[in-house]
Amino acid sequence: MLAAADEMLRPFKAMTLRWDNRELLGSARSVLQVAGLLCVLVCTAAASEYQTARAPAAQAVQNADALYAQGMAELQKGDLPAARAIFEKVVLALPASAEAHNSLGWVLLAQGETASALTHLQTAARLKPDFAQAHLNLSNAYLQQGNTASAFREAREAVRLAPEDSESHRTLARAEAFSSKLADAEAEFARAIALEPQRAQLYDELGSVLVQDAKPDEAAVQFEKAASLAPDASQPRLHLGVLREQQRHPEQAKPELRAVLRSDPENPQA
Repeated sequence: MLAAADEMLRPFKAMTLRWDNRELLGSARSVLQVAGLLCVLVCTAAASEYQTARAPAAQAVQNADALYAQGMAELQKGDLPAARAIFEKVVLALPASAEAHNSLGWVLLAQGETASALTHLQTAARLKPDFAQAHLNLSNAYLQQGNTASAFREAREAVRLAPEDSESHRTLARAEAFSSKLADAEAEFARAIALEPQRAQLYDELGSVLVQDAKPDEAAVQFEKAASLAPDASQPRLHLGVLREQQRHPEQAKPELRAVLRSDPENPQA
């Protein structure tokens, strides 16, 4: 996975931070966990009664499959432009591939091209209605648009299709938090954590929701848990340090902010 995929919230604004639902949108690159995109391209050439007619179609599928693998490799390296160029070729070669449209849609969303991303993600969901990842990505795209009704619909469908996937529950929790349904968001994050208890990011995001819900002490517990699971990650410690500053506990804030500076000397928030 991309290292940046774990940083789903924007850094807190020191001392002037507004704990609001915009924190849950995150950066364009963090809209979606890249691990969910590591799907296998499944395509079959149309049947033909002649072997000579089948061969070119089969070769085209193999070529597109190889291209798709190259695109995923570029995605893992974090090279979004290269991945986009490859996925565009795959979509042209195999326009009925839900996986190709989904991956291209995700890259477009990560690059901030929400309208174009929606087109491909909607196509992916239409081609393969039971494709949970397409619905999950659609929810994130709709959130970027501010279309919470559609974001809820797609997130609920992702949960229905993949109830044991923590990312589905996380996506629904984000949609709920964005709509200020904080209690529902907290419960959904708890479900995600129960499914993937070693995922630090979930605790960090739950902490942000708890801060919005005026539960700073509970939020601090979640930030501390996130920091313990990901000791090299600066984000949970930054969140905890800013929270302690806002609580007027500088003696507790300083160690956390110093730890952020050690791991990320250029971080302006610390």
